[in-house]
Amino acid sequence: MKNVVFFLIPMLFVSCNKDGNKTPCESKSALTLCVYSQRTWECMNMPRPAGSYNYPICPEMEEWKDLKTSDERLEACQVPPCVLEKMSTQAVVQAIWEWPSGFGEFLHRDLYLADLESREKLHNAYIELQKRKDAGTALFERLILVDPLAPQTVFPLSQALEVLTSKTIYLSQLSNNQKRVIIEVALKNDDLRQEYSPPFSKSYRSTTSLLMGRTLVSIGYAPFVQAIKENEELKYFVEGWRPHPYNGTITTYTYSDYYYGNIPQQITLFARQFLHKQ
Repeated sequence: MKNVVFFLIPMLFVSCNKDGNKTPCESKSALTLCVYSQRTWECMNMPRPAGSYNYPICPEMEEWKDLKTSDERLEACQVPPCVLEKMSTQAVVQAIWEWPSGFGEFLHRDLYLADLESREKLHNAYIELQKRKDAGTALFERLILVDPLAPQTVFPLSQALEVLTSKTIYLSQLSNNQKRVIIEVALKNDDLRQEYSPPFSKSYRSTTSLLMGRTLVSIGYAPFVQAIKENEELKYFVEGWRPHPYNGTITTYTYSDYYYGNIPQQITLFARQFLHKQ
């Protein structure tokens, strides 16, 4: 890990003017760009977008420890609406990327889409992203640049980006040519991960396969669509779920390697077939 030097500057708080003045937001002080945010830049392979939001608080700061509940931390990390609405779409993605609670946090239970959608309701940057007509393009541009071998144990950002991009709302904004590129990149990334990151190769493969499978569905690749109709396990996986008995009575769903078996390998084969026939 590179040594990261940062400057501790007084915190930034932004408030919105409600009296109808032309200047809706005003900065009361400057901000600390903390180590947490800077670490997330290392695997981006792109400049930090202009106008990106600088969170006034993050886990490295003493003020973070003073926030006793998750609700307090969540509230402290909301982007002021008057700022959010003026940000570029890439800057909105960056606000998600640098969220102090951790962009990849939703991956820890192997309930990828369900947990992502739960977190989307908590942070207004996610909500804003869903309003943007170019959100799919912004995610696509980032996906083809991000380091696929970004450290998984601390910041599984490349995996989290794969799951976010796989959502229908964003794939539907892309052309079939862009979706084809997604599959090409996903296959290349999968090969790299299997070769260079064996401790995490299976975990990496689950999110990459999810992205490829959902992209093939978005394209309408007939052989894969038919396979989903004939294979309930494949259908569950691509829809974001896998059946798993819990306590013998309740059915939950998981991407755990124990349950998804050879589904990722099947999706990989369909993806290669798709590219071969193009």
